[in-house]
Amino acid sequence: FLAATLAPAAVVRVEVVEEKPVGPYTLVRGKVHFAVDPKLPANRIITDIARTQHGLVSRSQALEAGATRHTIQAQLRQGVWTPARDGVYIVGAAEATWRQRTMAACLAGGPDVHGSHRTGLRLHGAVDLSGRLEVLTDGYRRVRLPGVFVHRTIHLLPKDVTIIDGIPVTSLIRSLIDVGGRQS
Repeated sequence: FLAATLAPAAVVRVEVVEEKPVGPYTLVRGKVHFAVDPKLPANRIITDIARTQHGLVSRSQALEAGATRHTIQAQLRQGVWTPARDGVYIVGAAEATWRQRTMAACLAGGPDVHGSHRTGLRLHGAVDLSGRLEVLTDGYRRVRLPGVFVHRTIHLLPKDVTIIDGIPVTSLIRSLIDVGGRQS
């Protein structure tokens, strides 16, 4: 039964979108973000995963951690989790950042997706953290990520990839080569 997996959670942030007078009352529209209940074993694991991924967890990671399809739906319905991308969720009230958007794109794309090109340069600190997201994936698989430019390659060696701040990314040299190859 679904109610057995739900527990009261503390409010950690309120976003007011609109206020409208209705008689003696004020109608308030917005979002309420709740804390994740740490008493549930799956939530402890999921929270630990999210801490290393800019507040994010993928659906497959949540299921591996012990969450059920119903638990995930309940967390979303209660506002404890917020969708970041298809199959990727913001856990609790993690602050939205450019790095979080990049991590969400990598998680949504799958295990072989890395920040690349100018996004790679941004993560390496070579250029400022702004602009469209770009990722690189195995050339044999088509990945669609709305708002993200997806590049494909069949030549991505282990030395061409690294992790920066928990985000999978192409190496600085590979990022420079990819951007340079596009400029000519």
